[in-house]
Amino acid sequence: MIVHVGELGSANYDERMLRAVNCRRNIEVVTASFDLAPQLVIGTDRIATVPARLARKYADLLPIRLLPVPVDIPPIVEVLQWHRAHDRDPAHQASQPAEGRCGSARRCSEATASCWG
Repeated sequence: MIVHVGELGSANYDERMLRAVNCRRNIEVVTASFDLAPQLVIGTDRIATVPARLARKYADLLPIRLLPVPVDIPPIVEVLQWHRAHDRDPAHQASQPAEGRCGSARRCSEATASCWG
């Protein structure tokens, strides 16, 4: 099972990392929501790769098990950028990291986890 965000045919970040080490998945279900993925493995032998924080949340609420990801998946670096003319735009101010201004990158410190029903 995979979570796919974006154009069909393009591989998500975790899929590219797995392919890089020649790890192939048997994809039975595709969803566009990381939030839905843990619910779709209940009562099955499916595995879904989701952010660790979300996996832990659902492990407390649903009958699923958490498994380590079989490969090292580096953290994703997220960057926000916009023209300085929009610095005072409330939408841009709300999305700025608390510890920095435009130009700083925030690393996702959470690893990914696999949920298994």
